Amino acid sequence: MRPSLPLLTLSLAACSLAPAPTPMTKTFEGQPGAAPARCLVVLLPGAGDRASTFRKEGFVAEIQRSGASVDIVAADATIGYYFRGVADERLNADVIGPLRARYEQIWMMGVSMGGFGSLHYAQQHVHEVTAVAVFAPYLGARRLGEEIRDAGGLARWTPDPPAPITKDNYQRQLWSWLHRVTSGAEKGPTLYLGYGDDDRLAPQDALLAAALPQPNVFHAKGGHDWPVWRGLLRQFLQRSQFTTRCAPLTTPVAPTTPAAQALLRTARATRLLGVETLITGVRPEVAQAFVALGEGLDRVPTLATLQTSVAYAMRRPR
Repeated sequence: MRPSLPLLTLSLAACSLAPAPTPMTKTFEGQPGAAPARCLVVLLPGAGDRASTFRKEGFVAEIQRSGASVDIVAADATIGYYFRGVADERLNADVIGPLRARYEQIWMMGVSMGGFGSLHYAQQHVHEVTAVAVFAPYLGARRLGEEIRDAGGLARWTPDPPAPITKDNYQRQLWSWLHRVTSGAEKGPTLYLGYGDDDRLAPQDALLAAALPQPNVFHAKGGHDWPVWRGLLRQFLQRSQFTTRCAPLTTPVAPTTPAAQALLRTARATRLLGVETLITGVRPEVAQAFVALGEGLDRVPTLATLQTSVAYAMRRPR
């Protein structure tokens, strides 16, 4: 079993000694091959773990074996960043921000304390995060969980209105945001949750699980430890939309290909003159660019070779 989360037990003196170096360090695992990855997976560790623990415990290998088109960055978001209230700031400045523009999607994944960090980051960057998958996340004080449970669950609980996040309200603001997202009152990332049935955090996690679509919730026997989380990760990879939404492209797409744009302009112009246009010998990447641009060629005949184009033209009535 892993040690209890120190968020509630460490003394103030111990908190002040927890390191939070700037910049936050990270480990980066690029996908094999020359093709750029479509998605960035951001891994946040639990209390007492480091970025390197994800490779040691097999998370990186499991994600890579899924076949998804992803790069993986594990942030060394240790507990000192949370105690100082700078985890979100440093993640954005040092880890995610410098990489964001390269990818179509960002998927946050975290275990234990890192699950809380993943949700908290998504709460602050809701328009940038595609999905969040958390395993045995710490979700705040037990008293707040009891308040939500006594209200009849997250759907019936009365959330706080949105407010600037402080050290006094961050837990209530997180649950209030989860209420709005799960109820459909506010758009947010797709949420996935997994936890062990014997996990000490299961009572809190079950409150969130009850508010999520059941296909997005994963259970396993066991407590708060890496073997359980590995099993939950496998369930997530097998049953979620992750591998579909991050599936490799068969051919790199160039949505602003000059050739595609030039062909479309020419086809439109000649059509206005009463001239029928044929397009032949289109490269695959240009064809995909037409699709990415949202342009159809239903009214423009396309043929594979010049020979077939000439034959087509000769058969047309004059």
